[in-house]
Amino acid sequence: PEPMQGPSNHPTFNPRNQNNNNPPQSKSLGSTALLFPKVIKGVTDKLGGLVKVYRLHSTMGVFTFALAQCVVLLGLLSNWWTKQVPGLWQYLSMLMAGGAAALILAPVAQRLSK
Repeated sequence: PEPMQGPSNHPTFNPRNQNNNNPPQSKSLGSTALLFPKVIKGVTDKLGGLVKVYRLHSTMGVFTFALAQCVVLLGLLSNWWTKQVPGLWQYLSMLMAGGAAALILAPVAQRLSK
């Protein structure tokens, strides 16, 4: 694999060129922090250290997942769903969605409580 290139020496990207293996950096900003480690260190120091940033990230992830599960459960209670799916399957689908939420949220919540 080629070494990671910074923004100043990134080659031009031509979407019509099928042999171009270098996608534009604007497509994925997930590793942008690796390009600017001093900025990220300053931000984490202001927030109280990397552990607090980790906890904040985990807490926001749990909160977002819980909201998404609420949306799923609201969808399962909608008029369309209740008309399309017979009685027992409605309850089983709610149980499965709730069980998946419990399986995912329980370990994360336990880890955050430490």
